[in-house]
Amino acid sequence: MEYRALDHTDFFKIAVVDEETCRGVPLVELKTTNGVKYYTDSNGIIVFFEPALMDQYVLFHIKSHGYEFAETVLGEPGKVVKIIKGENVRLKIKRINIAERLYRITGESIYRDSIMAGRSIPVRRPLINGLVMGQDTVLATPYRGKLYWFWGDTFGPSGLNTAVSGATSLLPGKGGLDPDTGIDLDYFTDKSGFCKKICPFPGPGRVWLDWIVTLKDKKGAERLFARYSRIKNLEKVYERGFAVFNDETKIFERLMRFDEENNLPHLSTHPFRAGDGGKDYFYFTSKYAFSRVRADFEHILEPKKYESFTCLAAGGRYGKHPFCLDRRSDGSLRYAWKEDTDFVDYDRQQELIAKKKSKDKKDYCIFRILIPVCPRQHIQVPYFGTSSAGGG
Repeated sequence: MEYRALDHTDFFKIAVVDEETCRGVPLVELKTTNGVKYYTDSNGIIVFFEPALMDQYVLFHIKSHGYEFAETVLGEPGKVVKIIKGENVRLKIKRINIAERLYRITGESIYRDSIMAGRSIPVRRPLINGLVMGQDTVLATPYRGKLYWFWGDTFGPSGLNTAVSGATSLLPGKGGLDPDTGIDLDYFTDKSGFCKKICPFPGPGRVWLDWIVTLKDKKGAERLFARYSRIKNLEKVYERGFAVFNDETKIFERLMRFDEENNLPHLSTHPFRAGDGGKDYFYFTSKYAFSRVRADFEHILEPKKYESFTCLAAGGRYGKHPFCLDRRSDGSLRYAWKEDTDFVDYDRQQELIAKKKSKDKKDYCIFRILIPVCPRQHIQVPYFGTSSAGGG
């Protein structure tokens, strides 16, 4: 039997679109009755070619996080489709997420099926970019007229980068794509074309970035600073420090290492800059607590200058002697910004209540701040403190 090369007219094309916007939805799973799974690309396209199933009726079970397919077959969301080469079907799916899923940014074969179907592609490298197969945990910030992106562990076709990978993209209106269309990444690569190590610090273990910020150094030049963690066995952080980005070599250079009494696990966060009392601060939010530091070169590189919004007495360490809560004259807890003082998050508040370190549960209040994300929708963010807290 002779076989010939396929072209796009041999495929059956499936397009899954948002029923409200009619835009293609990425990462929708279609599964056959024998458990074979297909996923839509960033245009919402699947090209289907199974020689045994052409010119047959095929049942696809359909699902995607944040979306619902209305029709059901055999008790599950799905649809029976007649597969005919060269033809196509358009399936509508209902979005139940507030946010609309637009496209994948990283990884392999972002627009694979669209290319095979002969569809137009918005980005320059739609199949593989920087030899990236997959990446974990992104941090991004504007810097020197571009967006700078950094990831943790990065998988390539034949290897793994565990010392941070990075890329840049042009800003919209300055050569970059409209965010509604896509993002063209230019990775920092090594001679093989794979993402190079952006934090090639000597020593064992993986290096991950906690956060990145931009500020001026002692000479008044804008620089990109980061705090990093070195991880042992994907669990314990055994080294933390600060690093600065070298714009010529495209790598971070270690500035200093420091020890922390509270060996918290690595947790990436996205700082924001805001003023308070005529001073600029970087604010860091995480599952553990709320902290800040003055937005200048001297303070950001000094761990003891970081402030926690806490009810511990200044300089206090949670659970260590002497253990002292900061109280007003009437006995109520005083939450305020305090340098070099341990955090008290929700879990620690509950521990204090259980141990009767607090006179009353009313000492601890949890507020929810409504943050507008669109004209008709809001999200709730937990905030720990008291209604009369100073400096909050």
